[in-house]
Amino acid sequence: MLKNEPPAQYADMLLFMVRGKESPSTLAIDSQTGKKRWYCEMGHLPNVSCTYKGNLVSYRGIWYNDVVYINPQTGEITEHWHLPDWVNDYPLDDRGNFTIDEQYLYLAPKNYVGLDHEFYEGKGVLVFSLETHELVQELPCLINMQCKKIEKVGKRLFVHDHGNLHIFVEEDN
Repeated sequence: MLKNEPPAQYADMLLFMVRGKESPSTLAIDSQTGKKRWYCEMGHLPNVSCTYKGNLVSYRGIWYNDVVYINPQTGEITEHWHLPDWVNDYPLDDRGNFTIDEQYLYLAPKNYVGLDHEFYEGKGVLVFSLETHELVQELPCLINMQCKKIEKVGKRLFVHDHGNLHIFVEEDN
């Protein structure tokens, strides 16, 4: 569920964008007490989206180069994942920019990360090794984002549908 505002169970939280010159952030204030509940630096642009996954709240920048999971009850940051600098250095030619999504935190292979990259006529996914930084596999989508690509890599199923990547991992029996 993607929302710009918290759902009803978090209605007592007021979310503010703190617009700095280089590092806009999200500030959540308890509307009953006025106390700060959490404060997250969100990268270089003032747009964020919120994802509610169980009792965790994810805030991420518009380019998805930061993902922060927060426990809304305690304000504790439970996970923070930032797109590594070496990824941005990878030569993409005319293939656009990288983004990450919160699925990669939980479902991507342990030592690999899948990254969307925009094509001139569609999208694709590059899978990198986090240990060697080498490109392991490319999952292209070249029909103006109106395609669905399903590929199985080991026990992991990559489903790329309309520009969105979903990763499903088979459970060990």
